[in-house]
Amino acid sequence: MKLHLYALKKNFEFKVKKSAKNIWCTVCVDDKCKWRLRATKLVNSNMFEVRKFFGEHTCSLDVRHKDHRQASPWLIGHVIRRKFEGDDVNYKPRSIVKDMSLSYGVHMSYAKAWRCREHALAYIRGTPESSFQKLPSFLYMMEQKNPGTVTHLQMDNEGRFKYCFMALGVSIMGFKTYIRPVICVDGTFLTTRCGGTLLCAMGQDANKQIYPIAFSVVDSENNDSWLYFLLRLKEAIGEVENLVFVSDRHTSIASALTKFFPDSHLIHTQFTHNLIR
Repeated sequence: MKLHLYALKKNFEFKVKKSAKNIWCTVCVDDKCKWRLRATKLVNSNMFEVRKFFGEHTCSLDVRHKDHRQASPWLIGHVIRRKFEGDDVNYKPRSIVKDMSLSYGVHMSYAKAWRCREHALAYIRGTPESSFQKLPSFLYMMEQKNPGTVTHLQMDNEGRFKYCFMALGVSIMGFKTYIRPVICVDGTFLTTRCGGTLLCAMGQDANKQIYPIAFSVVDSENNDSWLYFLLRLKEAIGEVENLVFVSDRHTSIASALTKFFPDSHLIHTQFTHNLIR
């Protein structure tokens, strides 16, 4: 990575002539150029030591392409990774194209800039696979630090993520104590690479503000997912007198409510998406 960054800053390109466990040799892309670097692995270390280095280029500028071969997505991802620190980040691929052109003279396509952005996000936030692996410990700590919180994680037959449910203890207590017994339930699509659907149960406080009660991440809105969500919701809030549910005309919701909330009342409306969004 150090050599790739050096080549990017000095505006030259190199190619690997020999690569093995104990040796690494690189030369300029122009076979007539004398620039070269040779490094060998130290005996009792994983580090490599540069043994030979000729740093002057004898090639012409004509061999240096606009789309730098060392400007790979993984390298640019390292360069721009600091741009994605924080919660509110709006660093678009077009900005990456512009910055790389101004800073390094590298002209890249929008598609390549997008891949650079994906690498940078992975370096800062990790991959979806690693995040899902941390989900059980995250839910455990949520229960430990928030008394009364109800969480549940369901896996498929191969041990992969299937459903997830979470209701904070303060939300449950607030709903059962102060909020009118009216719950709006609906789902909305997750526009991430892994996809899925977010199911929500929400109420309304005395100031007519949306009050979150419970959330669940499922594959899609179907019978199994709504049965799972409303079963966990029943375990979280228990029995509530004169409970009213507001939903769209999804048949799976009505079927699951009949099973887990048989004494509740159901009102159909087409405006539940506005509450969730």
